[in-house]
Amino acid sequence: MKQCCLSRHLLRAAASFFWGEPHCRSPVSAYITIRCADQLTDEERALLGTPVAADLHRRDGVLRCATGLSIASVTALVVTSRVPQPARLELGIAAAGPVDHAAPHLGEVCTPLGRALHGLGITREQLTTAATPGYLDEEGTEVAVLSVARLWTPSGWPLALVTERVHAQFLSAYPPPWPLARTKARST
Repeated sequence: MKQCCLSRHLLRAAASFFWGEPHCRSPVSAYITIRCADQLTDEERALLGTPVAADLHRRDGVLRCATGLSIASVTALVVTSRVPQPARLELGIAAAGPVDHAAPHLGEVCTPLGRALHGLGITREQLTTAATPGYLDEEGTEVAVLSVARLWTPSGWPLALVTERVHAQFLSAYPPPWPLARTKARST
């Protein structure tokens, strides 16, 4: 199988876990930190529709399988005001728009972005996908696939810019055959 096809297949399998598909073989836990996204590149600002920094938050998460093995890390830049109402409470977003950093359910563990948005008509536009053999992230973990995608609201506004790093350990924790993700892709 070509490297490009393998990385897409692996990413689709991992997407089942990112988006919380119910047919996963074992539970995945998410450890997520939320903070202000005060420093954006010009490219990130353009991809997100030039939001003001006060309307953004950054979610950094690590996904672990049932044994505690780190299988992926995800970073999302989210336009807070565009998050659909049903997902706002789960994500700690106040009714007025900003992230509620004092919400009791925030901290080390909270709902992954994909799981909170599942079923709300959000579409995904894949920007890049690359197999990255031998690439190590900041923590020294080998990354098998690096992916960048943009999430869109049903009304056509960019919602988030998501960077996913599928760790090589994903392959040992969840060997093939992999379920296919049932996420909606955005037509271009």
